[in-house]
Amino acid sequence: MSETTAVPVVVLSRHEENAEAINQALRNSGRAAHVLRLDDAGDLADHLAPDQCELLVVFADESENLLLTAAAVLEAVGAEVPLISCREALDETVIADDIANGAEDAVTLQRKDRTAAVFERALRTEKLNRALKSAIHSASSYREQLHKVVASTGDAIAHVGEGVVLDANRAWADLFGFDDENELPGLTFMDLFAAQHQPAIKGALVACMQGRWPPQGLKANGVNRKDQPFSLVLELEPARFDDEDCVRVRVPARPQEDEEQLAARLQQALRLDQSTGLYTRRHLLETIGARLREELPAGILALVVFRVDDLAGLQRQVGASGLELVMAGVGDLLRDSMQSRDLYGRFATSEFGALVARGTRRDLKAWAASVIARVGRTLFEAGGKSVSLSLSAGVSIVDQAGMSVDELHADASDSLHRAAETAAGQVGMSRRAEDSTRIEEQDRLWVKRIRRALLENRFRLAHQPIASLTGEERDLHDLFVRMIDEQGDEVMPSQFMSAAARNDVVKNIDRWVIGAAIMFCKEHPGATAMVRLSRDTLLDNMLPAWLETCRKNSHLPEGAIVFQVTEEVASGQLKQTLDMIQRLKKIGFGFALEAFTASHASAQLLGHLPIDFLKIDGSLMQGLAGDEPLQERVKSIVQQAKDRDIKTIAERVEDANTMAVLWQLGVEYIQGYQISEPEVVLAVE
Repeated sequence: MSETTAVPVVVLSRHEENAEAINQALRNSGRAAHVLRLDDAGDLADHLAPDQCELLVVFADESENLLLTAAAVLEAVGAEVPLISCREALDETVIADDIANGAEDAVTLQRKDRTAAVFERALRTEKLNRALKSAIHSASSYREQLHKVVASTGDAIAHVGEGVVLDANRAWADLFGFDDENELPGLTFMDLFAAQHQPAIKGALVACMQGRWPPQGLKANGVNRKDQPFSLVLELEPARFDDEDCVRVRVPARPQEDEEQLAARLQQALRLDQSTGLYTRRHLLETIGARLREELPAGILALVVFRVDDLAGLQRQVGASGLELVMAGVGDLLRDSMQSRDLYGRFATSEFGALVARGTRRDLKAWAASVIARVGRTLFEAGGKSVSLSLSAGVSIVDQAGMSVDELHADASDSLHRAAETAAGQVGMSRRAEDSTRIEEQDRLWVKRIRRALLENRFRLAHQPIASLTGEERDLHDLFVRMIDEQGDEVMPSQFMSAAARNDVVKNIDRWVIGAAIMFCKEHPGATAMVRLSRDTLLDNMLPAWLETCRKNSHLPEGAIVFQVTEEVASGQLKQTLDMIQRLKKIGFGFALEAFTASHASAQLLGHLPIDFLKIDGSLMQGLAGDEPLQERVKSIVQQAKDRDIKTIAERVEDANTMAVLWQLGVEYIQGYQISEPEVVLAVE
């Protein structure tokens, strides 16, 4: 025999004689083998360690999706194991389909000579790969050199100019299914990607050509020559090709993994649902529980439970196996909607959970609605059929530290049940709320704490930079207030400002913030600070006179502070808002309208109010990158603002794809965690 050590082989089949036939084929070719037969692909992940499996043989005729499932498990676990499909009969079409579905090759037991040759080739290739990894581990200098070679030659690279592919390497051609890289020059670059990601890519290309694209990846779905979508991350950088400016687009090659990384991927895979690639129910609940024990983030943290409507009807259409393919597709869409701090998982057959942090309740509901709309627009392929479906969602907001997972899930499920009873495709928000007596009791406590904090100077100013998308050199900041409690911990305004507004102390806080903003501008020459005014302060007729005195005493430059009120406040007090804007502009202050949603009254506001900045509400950023109607809505807002010479700022921008679309739509500034978290910078003495 050519090999003295028995090769571990896993055979996926319900019949013992198939495992014996594979064992015999290997022995006839001179290979000693240890064959393990598995009945169910669900057990496969537990047997893919390097010492348990060097070859995987799937008897694909036994189940329609058995080969696809096995390939998906290998991908999820990250196991680099040769996968061979075994069938009763083969032709060129069957072989091509099996390879497209993840197999390295396809064989039959009738041609044992060919079967043995295919096995031998696969095992020899795998042995060479293991030898290469061993060499890399044993010589760090050679490993570093090899890594450089792989990085320079293995990455898929294309040069793009004026929206056209100028040049592409072999790896790029392989990635998109082209036989020859020479077929790519001259093709429209956008045609290589799914329609919903094209606006983000266009915006990123424009920004990169102007030298303003940050060094971060852009998520997209490529489409190969068989019209099959696949996920990738694009890296963009300015470049030159044939002495012309262009953009170099790179898809990094998957790096070689050492044993520790492989082990980590295996452990991670065991936490994942095999069909969807999301967290299993158990791991999701454990992770949510751990997150709930942490300090609550700024903004809104909530559990959102999504459930497929009419599961029974869907299963009648596609069958049990087809249902899993559909759920995998839903999982892909949910994963594509994730932001960096989100947690996603599968609670049940047709139920998914997501623990997400968003800026406001409006953002949260808008995001859930955007996910539902995207699923509703998608056709899912299963069992040779194309089907559509709808989701309903239930939202439970984490409104206090120390909430249990069970409380949160029960509340979200109740919200989901009420939403689904109304109609399919709805978002139900939690109705858990404190009664008025308890609110009054809490208000009394908060008012005491606020007044004491003001007396003891325990307020702090935080700032968040606002970034320009046009290259304008302007040092623009949004200012926020923080209260420091008796233990020295930060208290977010969402916890105390409502009580302050209900009990006539919000003006005192606003006055403190304005004083701190003036000091901030003195310490940051050339900076422009944006300061919020509450409804009570907007209606304070004594404010302009006080501000005029403050500006003269501090020698504050004209326009250094821009005051802002929400669209809701301005709509309810239009005459008073106009009067305040006119008075403040006369004494050297700017004005902005924030949380702008383009409601029916919006056009009236823009027509009446002489504002300098318009801040587009963060709820319109939720799902923007893949939602064409929403993009048109934002584009209309931008055009209305440009017609009136008003600068636009997009609020709560959380990801690179949204930023790229905003570039394309002509928005001039953005703010949010994509740029920077608010930073505490100043205490007023």
